[in-house]
Amino acid sequence: MKSCIVVPFYFGPRRVRSGYQTFKSAEDVIDLCVKCHEVYKSWDSGCETDIIFVNNSPDVEKAVKFLESINGTSAHRGKFIVLEGNNIGMGFGAHSLAFKTLRDSYEYWMFTEDDVILKEKNLMKNAINQLRTDSSIGFVACYGLAGDHAHGGIGCTSRKNLIRVWEKYGKLPHHDSVANLEDNKVFKHTHIIHGEIAFTKCYIELGMRLEKVNSSSIPYTRWDRKD
Repeated sequence: MKSCIVVPFYFGPRRVRSGYQTFKSAEDVIDLCVKCHEVYKSWDSGCETDIIFVNNSPDVEKAVKFLESINGTSAHRGKFIVLEGNNIGMGFGAHSLAFKTLRDSYEYWMFTEDDVILKEKNLMKNAINQLRTDSSIGFVACYGLAGDHAHGGIGCTSRKNLIRVWEKYGKLPHHDSVANLEDNKVFKHTHIIHGEIAFTKCYIELGMRLEKVNSSSIPYTRWDRKD
């Protein structure tokens, strides 16, 4: 039962929302990436799990250099794999790219954002157990549910379910463009509706349902500029 977690990184400034900007520069995100490597290197997911980092900013030399240095190195119950992305569809496009590239390598897939670090012991194992014990569950949310989708598209599903999604949509849902980070109204109608929402709403459209992960504590750390 081999599994993976996909973590996309965008090494650049993020959107300003309500006067707040989490990341102002590539250096801010490189600091985050280094921290993610430290956490995931020792994370006990509960089963064999490779850590896939997708670099959505392959033109940022310092980030590329760091990611090249960890590619193929050992994690607690697997290894690190680095893929080159193109930022089409942001992190959701990176998830689609990772699945297209490595779909036959893993039976279970977990997805997160770069600034939401999944850290709870046995988290992957617990999510997989939920999927295996109830075939009506299409996706196990690890950051929370918002009606018809999982917050941030963060959570776990099976290769079998992902193949069903791919066969219907020709990809894992994402908007086929680079995000406009200067206009929040445009962003909402592209990369929220057709990205974050669509990425897990698709399971409901396929007749399955979403469920929150069984956890006795908050299973993640949210990176914040003030941390």
